[in-house]
Amino acid sequence: MVVPEAVRQKILACRDLALLDRLLVQAATATSPADVLIAAA
Repeated sequence: MVVPEAVRQKILACRDLALLDRLLVQAATATSPADVLIAAA
């Protein structure tokens, strides 16, 4: 899956470990980068 640069930068800038954990779990089954961010919001 190709991750848009804006999404990549948002993830790299995140320092919230709970949010990063949710993103990682969601990324395992997501069909797009947007699915990961929507589910973690």
